[in-house]
Amino acid sequence: MRDAQDTYSKAVKSELAQNYDTAFRLYTEATELFLHLARSHPTQAEKWRTSAGRALERAEKLKQFASAQKAVHLTPPAANSFADSRQSLVLQKGATVNGLSYPLWSDPQNSLPSKQAGVQPQLSHAQIDAKAEWRLPPADHNPRVLPDEITQQLVTDCSVSASLTVLLRYSQQFPRFKETLLNLVHHDSEALCHVKLFLNGAWRRVLVDDNLPYDPQTGQLLCMMSGDRRWTWPSIVEKAYMKLLGGYNFPGSDSGTDIHALCGWVPEYIPINSRLLEGEKTWNLISEGMFSGKLVFTLGTGPKVPLDAELLPSHCYAVTDLQEDEDSGVRYLSMVDTSLGQSAAAGPSRHRQMEWSTALGVFEGLYLSWNVDRFKHCLKHNSLWKVNTNHVSDASVHQVFLTFKLEPTDDKPEILIHLNRHIYDSAAFSRYIALNVQFQDEITDSGLHLIGIPSSVESYTSSSHVVARAVVPTGMLEGRFSILSLCDGIEDAVGFTLSAYTNSGTIAWDEVGGRGALPCSRKLEGAFTSKTAGGNAQCPTFMTNPQYKLNVHPAQSRSKTQMVFTLKAARELPLNVTVARSDGRVFDLARKDIMVHSGAYSYGVARASGEIPPGAYTLVVSTFEAQQKGEFSLVVEGSHPFEIENIAQEGAGLYTHTTKGLWDELNAMGGPSFQQYTLNPIYEVSIATAAQIKIRLQLPNPSPTTYINVSIYRPFHTASALGEPLASSGTYVNTSSGAVTTQTQLAAGTYWIIPSTFTPGTLEAFKLLVYSSIRDVGIQLRDPL
Repeated sequence: MRDAQDTYSKAVKSELAQNYDTAFRLYTEATELFLHLARSHPTQAEKWRTSAGRALERAEKLKQFASAQKAVHLTPPAANSFADSRQSLVLQKGATVNGLSYPLWSDPQNSLPSKQAGVQPQLSHAQIDAKAEWRLPPADHNPRVLPDEITQQLVTDCSVSASLTVLLRYSQQFPRFKETLLNLVHHDSEALCHVKLFLNGAWRRVLVDDNLPYDPQTGQLLCMMSGDRRWTWPSIVEKAYMKLLGGYNFPGSDSGTDIHALCGWVPEYIPINSRLLEGEKTWNLISEGMFSGKLVFTLGTGPKVPLDAELLPSHCYAVTDLQEDEDSGVRYLSMVDTSLGQSAAAGPSRHRQMEWSTALGVFEGLYLSWNVDRFKHCLKHNSLWKVNTNHVSDASVHQVFLTFKLEPTDDKPEILIHLNRHIYDSAAFSRYIALNVQFQDEITDSGLHLIGIPSSVESYTSSSHVVARAVVPTGMLEGRFSILSLCDGIEDAVGFTLSAYTNSGTIAWDEVGGRGALPCSRKLEGAFTSKTAGGNAQCPTFMTNPQYKLNVHPAQSRSKTQMVFTLKAARELPLNVTVARSDGRVFDLARKDIMVHSGAYSYGVARASGEIPPGAYTLVVSTFEAQQKGEFSLVVEGSHPFEIENIAQEGAGLYTHTTKGLWDELNAMGGPSFQQYTLNPIYEVSIATAAQIKIRLQLPNPSPTTYINVSIYRPFHTASALGEPLASSGTYVNTSSGAVTTQTQLAAGTYWIIPSTFTPGTLEAFKLLVYSSIRDVGIQLRDPL
């Protein structure tokens, strides 16, 4: 309340001081703060809306004044996604799921109409076939339930029953956690159940009654049940969760997602069949985490399992214990199959033990859930992915920056980053999301190296959760990470929650670097084609990538301009964007010339940002490998005006003639200083009329030890008759783009081209690109002299 009023007062003072730009920004911020107060305090909504209208009116009058006064410039305010009002809007949007309202748990209890409790979750096909009917269970809410007592029954929610099993086992190991489970269900005076579940970034209230689906013939529960049928709180929790997700006709989930809903813990999926899985490292991770109370986990099978494994396909198994034989060193897992009943006489035992090495061969993945209370520091940020109207790529991107500070004594500094896509319709197609986390540093040799490697960040997933680990570089005590949250193919604004957890040092969001769009913006569209998909900076064809001339104008208020460059394409394409000092096309990247770059290649989206001084630059967009084709869009944003335009390819306006050749044992004779220069391959070029000629020599596989040159001569009959070159690439070079001559005017006639390496005996393939101003140019390899 005070923030809104103080902001408005500061705006008035700035306007009176004729600081119109600051006043305009503050009036706009005050408008947003007053509207937030109106939404948060319904009884005073009219008062705060009036205040918001007054602030907005002053902002509009300043805009009118500025448009009439050329000397007055108002900077459009950048949206602040960290503002309380923005956070609140995201959480409000997340309150409606499948058409029903689930308010924040902190809201007044009467904020949810009691009639909503009577809306029963839709029964599953199996329950309908069993003619299930809703009945009140025995009036005993005794919460005493043991891990071994949870049974799945007819509903296809094996992950939910497995989740409750591992959580009950956790509460035995750490008794204080029992209160957390007991507090999931609250009974009120009207015999209604208020179930506390974590969804869409916050704890929410799900209202259900005590009725549960029963078999009318046997009187048996047709939903999750405990060993003693009087103890129904697990059934009530399941009912609330099924209501939240659309009904008992549940398509299935995973325990990480379920435990996130039950406890707010961080889910992490580890694919067992990944070539990157390290069995020893993973065992140490889960055993240390399980016994220290940091995590619980389950195992999941894939659609196909070996017959001798005696496991159900696409099924979730609760892991309740880990053991290691001291003598043999063999490691074991203790598991519970909640789909099986309590009685061993009724069939296979629900308890089984399996060697760790065997589990790695038959299960598809591990589903870890990290206890957020075991982290010393936690940050959360709620925001929205906006609808992307760009037809080139449907991916929407949101960038924030996370700063960290460490003490020299901090051990193994690592930050766990969790992205959770909000759900509004459980039956809707799951949009793909991805998380890109990169350390932000000044341009260094290691930074340049990143431009030539693919990103280690995971690709897109259809899950609503994705986790990444931000590892602080050795010896670095402070810095920041760039975090890109990506969502592919949304048709309406979608909320998400981004969280950061660590036990080392301190972390904070960089709210200035995380502001919304900058006031000056330009959008361009293009494509990586067979002629322009040049690959990364180590490829000889890097120079053919789409490039743009960027002119940054001097800013009135400061010497540098804040700029953001966002490149988007299909999610299968690994992308990079780099800005370098240059007044034309960039052929080879030098560390000293790079101003900003997006780091390692990342799939679907690459973003670079930084402060750039006034001047001329070249912006290069690229895929990791040459000939990775597809359309792209490029959005350039700046805090002050700039100009950007396409740079023509080398040889634009000229005809291109390509010839391939080879230095072999007979003609790899090296440079002139080795006295056999004229025995190198010689190509005869014939032009019928005067023409402009330019020649580039390239190696398909450039090497830092291979230096090359290409030169043009008048024909000669003996080595001693070799004259000065008419055009030459000059000093021998080892750059990826190769060696190139200046563009030279030649009269009609015949000329000789000599490509050479500096060192004799260098056996390499090569390519000659001959650019000419006339179409008809004859090029052929001459016989040796």
